[in-house]
Amino acid sequence: MRLGSAATSCGWTFVLVVIAVYDSCQGVDGITAVYYWKDMQRAQPLVAQFYQGLTNTPWPMGPQALLGPMH
Repeated sequence: MRLGSAATSCGWTFVLVVIAVYDSCQGVDGITAVYYWKDMQRAQPLVAQFYQGLTNTPWPMGPQALLGPMH
């Protein structure tokens, strides 16, 4: 229902633009992380994957999964 209320408040065009910008930023972030670990730090591929997994693990879970519902 959040998407529907955002579209009602701001319009579908705005909602779709926000989604497109968010998705494109997520892709750029992944590319820069790969570049940083492999080219700047000269880490081996296995080490680079380990650090990327370590730094990205909490974000998909979100604070609610770690701390419980926040009211």
